[in-house]
Amino acid sequence: MTRSNSAVLTLHEPPPPPASVLHLINSNTPPHPAEAAVISSYVGELESHLASVQEAIQTLLARTGELRRTLKSYKASLSPLRRLPPEILGLIFSEAVQASVSNTYAFGNVPPSEPVLPVTQHAPWLLTHVCRHWAAVALATPALWSMLRLDLDFIGNDKPGVTLLVDRHLQRAQNAPLTMKLTQENELDNESHPVFDVALPSAAQWRIADLYLRPRLLQQLTRVENGFPALSTLIISLDLAPGPGEADTSAFRQVLRDLFIVTPELKHVRALAWDISGFIRPPFALPWHQLTRLSTTTASNVEALALFRQLSSIVECNIAFSHDHFLSPDHGECVHLPHLQTLALQIEDDNEVVTYKKHTSILDFLETPHLTHLALYSTADEDAVLGLVTRSNCARSLTSLEFHSDSIDTDRVLLLTERLSHLTSLELGDFKGQLISPRNMSLQDIVRGLSEQWIEIRDSSQKLNVLLTDRVSSRRDARNLTSRLASLDADGIFSFRVSSSPMYPDIIMHPILAENSHFA
Repeated sequence: MTRSNSAVLTLHEPPPPPASVLHLINSNTPPHPAEAAVISSYVGELESHLASVQEAIQTLLARTGELRRTLKSYKASLSPLRRLPPEILGLIFSEAVQASVSNTYAFGNVPPSEPVLPVTQHAPWLLTHVCRHWAAVALATPALWSMLRLDLDFIGNDKPGVTLLVDRHLQRAQNAPLTMKLTQENELDNESHPVFDVALPSAAQWRIADLYLRPRLLQQLTRVENGFPALSTLIISLDLAPGPGEADTSAFRQVLRDLFIVTPELKHVRALAWDISGFIRPPFALPWHQLTRLSTTTASNVEALALFRQLSSIVECNIAFSHDHFLSPDHGECVHLPHLQTLALQIEDDNEVVTYKKHTSILDFLETPHLTHLALYSTADEDAVLGLVTRSNCARSLTSLEFHSDSIDTDRVLLLTERLSHLTSLELGDFKGQLISPRNMSLQDIVRGLSEQWIEIRDSSQKLNVLLTDRVSSRRDARNLTSRLASLDADGIFSFRVSSSPMYPDIIMHPILAENSHFA
């Protein structure tokens, strides 16, 4: 018997089988006509009873579902989320949405594979469909709507309702600073894009702009009446080679030249511009003197040095260039960069490593008294690094050094590290494969030299993490060498690791020193 609030459900016992036919159950004897009639009558009674039981089961299942829904509702009323103030819940929503946007973030000219569109199946729109309370909090939290990513190729010109949703999305952001990520790889059939036209009037609120747009749309940014007064971070990628159906872009370059010159809040820039001719400087003016973080490309080390002379406030700087020219003393005096903490320099030519030309390093012209992180990829030798450290008196501040070259001079490396007593991270990479071969004495010299040196000069609480990379060594050799060096980690002084796959980064595609970068 099952009892509910409204009725009592009684299940009767099934009818007993007739005694006159029990002998037929466990035998193969056919029933007489009279016995067959009794069996048919009994089968009818059983089917009737089974139907009543099934009806009772359906009733019980319905009541079970109702009880579970009621139970869930009352349990929900005890949820700690109900005690959260709306402003705290709104902050949680904002963090979740920001993480969602960041997970699909793409630098450079890599179009997003899964664009985050302002449609109702994605956050923050999804949060408005959970319950009335969440919807009210979401609609009352402008910061929740301050991030918008649009893949204009994916949207196309005829996606119904998207323009309306973008407009509503921006309205809900109210006056909150905006993070705009706009991607357009394919050339438009028309002069403009309806969704872009809706997003552009909010330019005065743009705080972070990540733009990969074809010239036709990018040129429209020059027509923004009041410019970008709140813009603090600009990530812009340009492919200035004319696409199919596009005219020559020389006139466009002239129009674009002063696009971001009036940006009083601009501090962080990743300005990556390239075409079929290779690396070029961004074809527009920027307030270089006020930038604190910069990642860009130049055609040569000469252009890069000229750029450094304008970066008086720079804190973090990543520069790649394709041509390494001789830098004579008449290129000027040393550039004093009093705030620079992170510096990464890379030479790349047709995606191949180029050999550093001795005595042409940019480091010979820099003075960086507060440098903490230095990454060099075929842009200097050991003497140039030692010269920078000595000239800048930054031996105590430099804690991280990544040094990649076509050959590593063991003696010069040890002479350098002897000065850097505050290092916590050292990465040495030999692109020609002469560093970590098991038969190569230079590896043993480095390990033994660093061990003896570090025990003498290190701070008592300081551990040095060393990564040795070599593109020729096999993975098996790298694993074996790492195992052999593991004993040095026991005393907490060293952590040696060997890799057969040296990281040769491409500043165009992603930031160097990502763990220290503020662009992500």
